[in-house]
Amino acid sequence: MNDIVIHGANAVLEDGARRADIGIEGERITEIGAAGSLAKGKRDIDASGLVALPGLIDMHSHHREPGFTHKEDLITMGRQCAAGGVTTSVAMPNVSPPPTTAENLDAMIDAYRKRAAFDWNINASGVQLDEIPKLAERGILAFKIFMVVDTGRSYPHMPGIGLHEHGELYKRMLAVKKTGLPLMIHPHD
Repeated sequence: MNDIVIHGANAVLEDGARRADIGIEGERITEIGAAGSLAKGKRDIDASGLVALPGLIDMHSHHREPGFTHKEDLITMGRQCAAGGVTTSVAMPNVSPPPTTAENLDAMIDAYRKRAAFDWNINASGVQLDEIPKLAERGILAFKIFMVVDTGRSYPHMPGIGLHEHGELYKRMLAVKKTGLPLMIHPHD
């Protein structure tokens, strides 16, 4: 018996949209069948007239925590994710202190594990060449470098995550390539 069965949703699936029942156990969808085909679950939801979409993944989110929680924190980000259908949100590194070192990234990971009510990952900053392999070992999805060193303001492009010299940027590209992870560049030339 499924923990939850969503009955009669207008489900948007890989092969198109159709009315469907959706069975869920724990946090996983276990089966999708034609509307009316699944038995009752421990909990049943009548979704007639409602749309069921796959959860969205936001690969470029500004979570603001740590350092800028007066703008947003993991609690408000979780609420926004839930309201918008985002199930996974990936943080940009423009926080303070930024995830430029394994130590800083570990502190962020610890905070997210304790407080985030959404699936998450963190794009670490690849500006510190010797930290790139250590950051990659922590399970990040990508690196992000801002090609701007904006010393006139502390946010959004802090000097600690900016790199403007092309020769130095190329060294980071080679180091990130060795990790097999993507490098996203915020260009400002």
